Amino acid sequence: MNDPSYLGLLHNAALLLATALICDIARLYRPRANWQSQMVLGVIIGCMGLIVMKTPWVLVPGVIFDTRSVLLSISGLFWGPMPTAIAILITAAYRILLGGTGVYTGVSVILITGLIGILWRRLRRGDLVQISWKELYVFGLVTTLTMLALMLTLPKETAQQTLSQLSLPVLLIYPFGSALLGKLLTNPLRREQVTNELLQSQERLRLTTDDLRKREEQYRILNEKLELLFDLMPVGLSVLNRERQIVKANSALADILRISPQGLANGDHLKRRYFRPDGSLMPAEEYASTRVFQGATSALNIETGVETEAGEMIWASVSAVASPLPDWSAVVIISDITKRKQAEDELALFKSIIEASQEAIAISDVNGQLIYINPAHARLFGRSLAEAQKINYRQLYPPGSIEVLNQEVSPALAQGMSWEGVLEAYDASGKLFPLWERADTVRGANGEMKFAFGIMHDNTENIQAREKMRTNQARLQQLLGEAEQARRILLSVIEDQKAAEEEVRTLNAELEQRVAQRTDQLAAANQELEAFSYSVSHDLRAPLRSLNGFTNILLNDYLTCLDDQGRIYLLRIQDAAQRMEQLINDLLNLSRITRAELTRQPVNLSAIAQEIARELKAQNPQRQLEFEIAANLLAEGDARLLRIMLENLLNNACKFTSQRETARIEFGALQPGESPTYFVRDNGVGFDMAYASKLFAPFQRLHSAKEFPGTGIGLVIVQRIITRHGGRIWPEAEANQGAVFYFTLGASAA
Repeated sequence: MNDPSYLGLLHNAALLLATALICDIARLYRPRANWQSQMVLGVIIGCMGLIVMKTPWVLVPGVIFDTRSVLLSISGLFWGPMPTAIAILITAAYRILLGGTGVYTGVSVILITGLIGILWRRLRRGDLVQISWKELYVFGLVTTLTMLALMLTLPKETAQQTLSQLSLPVLLIYPFGSALLGKLLTNPLRREQVTNELLQSQERLRLTTDDLRKREEQYRILNEKLELLFDLMPVGLSVLNRERQIVKANSALADILRISPQGLANGDHLKRRYFRPDGSLMPAEEYASTRVFQGATSALNIETGVETEAGEMIWASVSAVASPLPDWSAVVIISDITKRKQAEDELALFKSIIEASQEAIAISDVNGQLIYINPAHARLFGRSLAEAQKINYRQLYPPGSIEVLNQEVSPALAQGMSWEGVLEAYDASGKLFPLWERADTVRGANGEMKFAFGIMHDNTENIQAREKMRTNQARLQQLLGEAEQARRILLSVIEDQKAAEEEVRTLNAELEQRVAQRTDQLAAANQELEAFSYSVSHDLRAPLRSLNGFTNILLNDYLTCLDDQGRIYLLRIQDAAQRMEQLINDLLNLSRITRAELTRQPVNLSAIAQEIARELKAQNPQRQLEFEIAANLLAEGDARLLRIMLENLLNNACKFTSQRETARIEFGALQPGESPTYFVRDNGVGFDMAYASKLFAPFQRLHSAKEFPGTGIGLVIVQRIITRHGGRIWPEAEANQGAVFYFTLGASAA
């Protein structure tokens, strides 16, 4: 050794400190830089290691000492795995290149001291900026002791010599050098931390400034929106200052008070007269704004009438509240409630009408609890509203009416439909009486039921009137029966007339010489037949005229005593009597068919059938009648006789389907065109075709009168009319499978 050991080691320590200064000045340390920077840093550390190794302390040939262990351990602690690994590779390669006895020991020192730095960095907690002198010295001591322990891998004599000569100076210099080097390396960390904090503060300041700008913009936009909202509010808004002057008002206030914006600024609203709800003049000390100025802290609301400049009275709801802002004393809100007041007046009028109504009216909530009854309801049931609310409304009805309520009324109301009918109910004494009632609901915009109401009255008088009507109807049926009997007699006379005519023709064929005599006799017989037909028709018309007269009296003098259904019944009686008189005339004309010409004209059979179908439905409202009538079935013939023919066929179809739950009746044609075959089909009881020949014989019936009422003359009339028109009729049927009657109307049908 040419130099003392302390000088060589101090020289190495000085190189290490120079390394720290170079790294600090060059600012190459970047703890979170990319991998390229890490590699460059590793090469620099490796080169510094080479420089350190270039100035070693040679103990014996092949055994050299330098501060590479301090450099590599500090590198692992401060610069991390990648730069340290590169430096380890460079210094280890150089140590192998130098060779000598301690080559393996030197490489081991390089590797292990670098790993100690890396592991110490991984295992410690906290930022390296806060690392203390004590921790750095302990770290350097651990590294130095590890390096000295690795000296035991040298040959025994060399190891003893090395440890005896080198231990003291190494233990004195290396730990202190590691601590000093570490502290020097924390300076750039502190500067970078301060720089980062400064940059973060600048960024926070920038963000805060941007946020303030955004908030100012938001505040400006919000203020504009509030201004717009203030002006567009449908209620009148005004702000008063300490001198009770309007400093801000929206256009709705001017519209409500019927004052121009300039008038508001001039205080024209203070010149108006304000009235209490009872119509008396309201003094200024009762104004809502005045009461706020007098010290009221909570919001005040009053309703007042305002007289406009044109003398018109409007109603307004005025609210005033004290303002917490220094420049504002009060905020006043005015709403136009004129329409609401008008609605309240209309409601009061409507209530007075309900109170005065003679019809009993009850209103209940969705749970069936009564919430209102009018005086007529209290009189009808003998209970006040308080008494009625204590009982369930179903207690007012007997079991039969409750069943109707459950099966008909409640489902109808639930579906939004009304219900009308007659029920039985108990009065306050427990006596049953007939009650006519109409039930309906009040629903909201979404279709949900809000209330249910019923309108009702005692139906006893109506029932008595209907009973009287039934008596009159029975009398009418008796008269119609007598008329039907007379018609049968008339038809019998017509048959006798035809037989007489046939006898005359026979006599004329056999006895030409007695033609003149028989002709005179036949003329006399025809005159007698016409006189008899006239007499019969006159006798039939007399009760019909009486029936028409009485029905006219009922319609003219007793119309107010009948309900709508009763009036309909009277009109139907009158209409039936008129049709009976027309039928008598048609039968008389039919008796003269052999001598008179038919009045032929185009006839719409479909239209006639549709009209007859409507009449049958009206006469049988309790039945389910379904008619299928082909459109535009035209014919040429006598319109009145063809109507009588269709009436008889469709009436028969309706009568013989009465035992069916749903009656289906069809009128159509098999061959629409120049020579159609018409038909009337039903799904009634039908008949056995073995007895079909009896259908067109007078007064012959295939069913008993108890089962199906009738005289047995209808199909005879049908056959005569069709025959007179040059056509024919034939049936097809099967028992319990319905029947079809086919007919033609001759070559003239269209």
